[in-house]
Amino acid sequence: MVEEEHDHTFEDMVQMVGMRLETEMFGVDIMKVQEIIRVQEVTRVPRTENYVRGVVNLRGKVIPVISLRERFSFPAPEGDGREARIMIVNTLVGTVGFEVDAVTEVFRLPKSSIVPPPPTAARLDSEYIVGVGTLNGKLLVVLNLDRLLSGREE
Repeated sequence: MVEEEHDHTFEDMVQMVGMRLETEMFGVDIMKVQEIIRVQEVTRVPRTENYVRGVVNLRGKVIPVISLRERFSFPAPEGDGREARIMIVNTLVGTVGFEVDAVTEVFRLPKSSIVPPPPTAARLDSEYIVGVGTLNGKLLVVLNLDRLLSGREE
């Protein structure tokens, strides 16, 4: 019986990649993340939104890069940016890179611990938020990157 409970608990968990923007923590379903790379030179694309950093060439494939910091209207970063990374994510519109201040860890959260976002989700448009969970006693915003791209970026 204990084994069944353990299996059930495992099935009720979601594995996520943790990332940081400023001091705020976010999570993304690990099944969407293809890889994580260091920030590299990005080629700007004229007449794009300010949060579209440009494109990168990743092993012969041209991938658009979006700054989540800019997209969510966070102020300019402080520090040297050595921890900044680009998460290469498979989305409904194709492969996209999302630039973040840092990728922190891979973790599991019980699905039941992710609650809907509050109606007045601070600083973020709540349509991009799957919910809010707790990791190590701190709040974590779970993002839906497909919804983030469902507007003008398509």
